Amino acid sequence: MTTPGQMLRRSQMYLQLGQLLDAGVEPLHAFDVLLQNRPFGIDVPQIESVKRQIAEGSTLTEAFRSTGGWIPDFDLGILSAGELSGSLDACCRYLAEYYENRARVVRSVLTQVLYPLTLIHLSVFVAFVFLPWIQEGMSLGAEVWLGVGKGMLCLLPLYAGIGFLVYALNGRHSLEWRARIERFFGYVPLLGQGLKCLALARLAASLEALCRSGGSIVSAWEVAADSSGSPAIAHAVSGFRAGVEAGDSPAVLLAKNALFPPMFTHLYATGEKSGRLDETLRQLGKQYQEEGVRKLRAAADLLPKILYFAGMLFAAYTVLRFYGGQMQELRSLGEP
Repeated sequence: MTTPGQMLRRSQMYLQLGQLLDAGVEPLHAFDVLLQNRPFGIDVPQIESVKRQIAEGSTLTEAFRSTGGWIPDFDLGILSAGELSGSLDACCRYLAEYYENRARVVRSVLTQVLYPLTLIHLSVFVAFVFLPWIQEGMSLGAEVWLGVGKGMLCLLPLYAGIGFLVYALNGRHSLEWRARIERFFGYVPLLGQGLKCLALARLAASLEALCRSGGSIVSAWEVAADSSGSPAIAHAVSGFRAGVEAGDSPAVLLAKNALFPPMFTHLYATGEKSGRLDETLRQLGKQYQEEGVRKLRAAADLLPKILYFAGMLFAAYTVLRFYGGQMQELRSLGEP
């Protein structure tokens, strides 16, 4: 699981790389500068490997791919689009902004869930350890140690859920696995919508860069779909080549596929007819990037509230159960 610090380091790497390429510095010399400055704790062995591969004649995308999973697939797709279109500096700046926003969202989630998670652990401790300890006359009896085991079992689903998320969101899984996870998160309010918006933003950004290169529109769509990081989009675009060869334009094929939102389809068709497709795609990329970040931040704000509410409910249940047991004991003592 990538931490916010790692995301920020990657953002800084892409930002400085984009600035150096925009200034006309060759990729090989750009990595020399990165290795000399090291202002953000870059992964030196990987950077040295990339530099070595470039010196041997590899492209930047090929050099990054040779590091064995250090760079995610959708990063490679966007960098490939930048190399094909001659706008590698702009693609690096896009990735820098993407990872900066992602780091902010993840850091916000971690900060906000700290208190409700602490409350849940405290409630479990009070319910299964502290109250039995009082009832045992403040001695470490068998009931207290049994409570420790019950508390750990109670927290097990929480840790299992966290472990599942860490495992499921690992970007090194197969395409089939990532497709299943994408479908699963698609049912989660806000989160699924935010992830889809970000995938469409990456699609539009890559497609804009490739359209400026003047190559085949079908090939541009296929590369951009891989850059989106969405298996669903890649699967939908895989049938575009046959449709274009049959005489349909990409705008017509988009309209036939329910995966793409109406706004994306309509604006793309307008840009295609007006001859300003690159401007339209730039606008789409910006809109969906902002919308995706907004929805992810909303999801990040909602999760701590859910955990806090669950912690409060458990705490209330603990108190009521304790006093209910005390009242029952008092009644039993009062009976003849």
